[in-house]
Amino acid sequence: MSDRQEDAGWWLASDGKWYPPESHPEALTGFGVGARPTQVYAGFWMRAGAIVIDIILVGIAQAVLLRVLDGSTNDVVFTDLISGVVGWLYFALMESSSYQATLGKQALGIKVTDESGNRVTFGRATGRYFGKIVSGLILAIGFLMAGWTVKKQALHDMMAQTLVVRSGTAVSEP
Repeated sequence: MSDRQEDAGWWLASDGKWYPPESHPEALTGFGVGARPTQVYAGFWMRAGAIVIDIILVGIAQAVLLRVLDGSTNDVVFTDLISGVVGWLYFALMESSSYQATLGKQALGIKVTDESGNRVTFGRATGRYFGKIVSGLILAIGFLMAGWTVKKQALHDMMAQTLVVRSGTAVSEP
């Protein structure tokens, strides 16, 4: 099963076979007594698309803010400080908000939750953001882990105990 098919909502049944979204037990039975909803994790390519959108938006915001504050970007320390603060606040505030997602994630219909499916706190979102530094320092392998881990978690998700899921899905216990 490719990430592209999984991103399209296909689900893995207990018999080890993949089935299309319309045949999912959740769609057939609802969440009645005894029903166990299934979490649909956001795959690597959905997450990659969201980060591309977010990088573009944060870059524009950083450039505008730097122009407003200083008029020139000759001071490297000042530029790096402003860029770091803007990126941190954008990701941490958006992911801990009622949207549970950055604008890029919202555009692709995914959100960040804790491992129980609840909204993350600002502190946890901050930890997740700074955990991305570790994910990147190891040759970006921490980011690539989202492509092969069971819950599609990158290293920074594991560190912060978060999940990136399709919006509108519910968490089930394994």
